[in-house]
Amino acid sequence: MNSPVDWPDDGGPPRSRRFGDLYFSASDGLAESRAVFLAGCGLPKAWQGRRHFTVGELGFGTGLNIAALLDLWRREGPASGWLSIFSLEDEPLPLTDAGRAIAAWPELANAAEALLAHWPGRARGVHRLDLPAFRATIDVAVFEAAEALAGWTGAADAWFLDGFAPRVNPQMWRPEVLALVAERSAPGARLATYSAAGEVRRGLAAAGFAVERAPGFGGKRHRLEARWPGQPPADPPADPDPESTVSIGPLIVGLGGTVRPGSTSERISPDSARPRSASRYSSTYFMKGPPRSRRGLSAALAAGDAGVPGLPAAARGFRAGLEAIEGWLAAHGPAAIDRLGRGDLRGGQAP
Repeated sequence: MNSPVDWPDDGGPPRSRRFGDLYFSASDGLAESRAVFLAGCGLPKAWQGRRHFTVGELGFGTGLNIAALLDLWRREGPASGWLSIFSLEDEPLPLTDAGRAIAAWPELANAAEALLAHWPGRARGVHRLDLPAFRATIDVAVFEAAEALAGWTGAADAWFLDGFAPRVNPQMWRPEVLALVAERSAPGARLATYSAAGEVRRGLAAAGFAVERAPGFGGKRHRLEARWPGQPPADPPADPDPESTVSIGPLIVGLGGTVRPGSTSERISPDSARPRSASRYSSTYFMKGPPRSRRGLSAALAAGDAGVPGLPAAARGFRAGLEAIEGWLAAHGPAAIDRLGRGDLRGGQAP
């Protein structure tokens, strides 16, 4: 398979062959991610006291922004919080190119290793990466931007708009895409992008964002920050026991197909029993990585969907592969189920 990137002889950042544009700043890609996207969205302050925080990204690219985000979340995120990330990418990089790009920053070694160990494939669909050590779940939608956003029913608290420049990739920045970003923004959501192009500023404003120019990075004069109207939602008090909450997102997705305890990657269809707020996609899901705990969901499924808000009745027939996690319900009680998949089960309606 030919690589979609060119690597310069001088050791600079990779360049897209398709768009002729760099994947990140030639001066310092990590510094750019931290200044433009993390600080631009008010992180880490914006997630303080939150039990669940969702970040959306346009342009997964090398995974550098997400590695920087995971690193910050692990160091400064709420101890009992869970991070949900939705990112889209029309042309994912091969693992070798991604690893080469992120290796330039050894301070991200832990986050990069976790991300690369579950690197999404290039097949069309949603690739789920479950990273329990980081208290995070990542969904990478391998679609064109509008199709990916139209299929996602979540609500982002922060947005990283990091597609290739509007002059070479105008499809990523067209009004239809920016309107979908607005529709999938939580109250008070923050948005950041390296671009200061007039069409981007006007498109965000037309979609309803309050847009401001900020000092640019790496020689750029300006960049954009924006805010969606409203106040960020107030979460319930944080759970004093971080281990009492478990991510069952991959298991709920897996109910539509096959889940084998101990597996690292499954090709599964979400059509039979998809999470209520994960997506409207009719194509393939790919689950990579173990769920945070394997101690019991089958007991809940044995009782049907009682006590599990939003769990489709069809899920009752898919408990054979989950017997390794018997006993969780008995130990924690039905009320805890509602906390397990906060990243997947809040808001939205299944189609």
